[in-house]
Amino acid sequence: MNLNDNKKVTIIFAFVIIAIIGLFLGIAVGLSKKNREVTYISDSDYLYDVAIEYLKEKYTQEQNYYNQKEDYQIFFDYKGFGISQKDNIKYAYMWILNESYYVENGKLEIGSGSSMPYKIKFEDDKVVTIENPKDGGYYASSVKDMFPDSIENKILNFNLDNVNIKSKVDEHYSYLNSSDYVPTEATYEFVAEIIETHENFIIVKPDANSREIKSSDKISVNITRPTNGTNDFYVIGNKVKITYNGEIMETYPAQIIASKVELES
Repeated sequence: MNLNDNKKVTIIFAFVIIAIIGLFLGIAVGLSKKNREVTYISDSDYLYDVAIEYLKEKYTQEQNYYNQKEDYQIFFDYKGFGISQKDNIKYAYMWILNESYYVENGKLEIGSGSSMPYKIKFEDDKVVTIENPKDGGYYASSVKDMFPDSIENKILNFNLDNVNIKSKVDEHYSYLNSSDYVPTEATYEFVAEIIETHENFIIVKPDANSREIKSSDKISVNITRPTNGTNDFYVIGNKVKITYNGEIMETYPAQIIASKVELES
């Protein structure tokens, strides 16, 4: 065998090795995707309510400071993205919003709150573990690791407003005199720059001199786009003035429920 023949054999061998590696990589990717596929079930939606009751009890026990407050209540709302089952284990995929309120000196006050995705594991219809995405730059990747492929993008682009919670709050605290009742309307304003836009929310960067920048450099804000397609100022780079109730939910990006979003002139 001459030198040229040796070179040909070496090249062919190298191609074979590359092909084998590519095949194994393809199988690995395929198995990974297969492992992320789930079987959804439609007869266990009641587990959403089981999860809410579990979290309500858990958060009530943890909020020692607020527990001492008069008529302290935690209100929940959620969006269910599906429930899957493998053997006797079930998983509920949810977005859960909670806000707490209490009465002080005869007036309604806002406590704490959060709004984020949840992956909740059940065994025999009892909550076993609760998992939330990581904060900061790891948020998107951890959502993709936690949730099935079929819903990960829905969760990444989802935002839940507090309309239902506000209704519950108004009903529960209706016994307060009108002069003492502090509505759950916004009382704070700040200016921010739009850095991301989505169908029903925007991500903004608060101005450097705002109190909100101390909480987070990115804040998710709920919006309602004009139905006629005009006067839509939700454009990256625009400055907006945001009015809200002062509550900033501890996620990343942080989240607020805005009562008004205006174009800053």
